[in-house]
Amino acid sequence: MVEAKTQSFGNLQSHAAFGLVNEETAAAMLQVSVSTLQKDRSRGNLIPYVKLGRAVRYRVSDLRDVITTNVRRGRRNSA
Repeated sequence: MVEAKTQSFGNLQSHAAFGLVNEETAAAMLQVSVSTLQKDRSRGNLIPYVKLGRAVRYRVSDLRDVITTNVRRGRRNSA
C-alpha cells in the first residue's frame, strides 16, 4: 500500500496526491528564480497558481503545461 507524502505548512497539510508544490520547488522545476515567479504573479501573466491563505502553491500539472506550451523550435538557415 502506498502512502501519500505530506508536508506541514502551519495548520495546513499539503498532500503530494494533490500535486501542489511551493514557490521554491516550482522555480526549480522551471529553472527560474522565485523572484521571477513573484513578478509573474503580480503582472497576472503566464503561470496559474493556488492561494491558500498566505501560502502560494503551484500545481505540477500547470507547470508541465507551461513548459509544453512554451517549447520553441529554432529556425533553419536558408543559405
